[in-house]
Amino acid sequence: MSETIQSCGDTSLRRLGALGALLCGACAVLGVVLLALEPTAANLVALLLALALAASGCAIARRA
Repeated sequence: MSETIQSCGDTSLRRLGALGALLCGACAVLGVVLLALEPTAANLVALLLALALAASGCAIARRA
């Protein structure tokens, strides 16, 4: 019984990580465009944070 609950939780976590990576990756693409149009430090920080969140989502999706 507990193994079934564990595997269900792992699947949910894996899907959530993949969704987070997808959404943050899309924001990172938009951030590149924004940085090209208006190169400011704030846009660079936002781009780097979106890339970091996308990478952490990928890591969660792979490990879960």
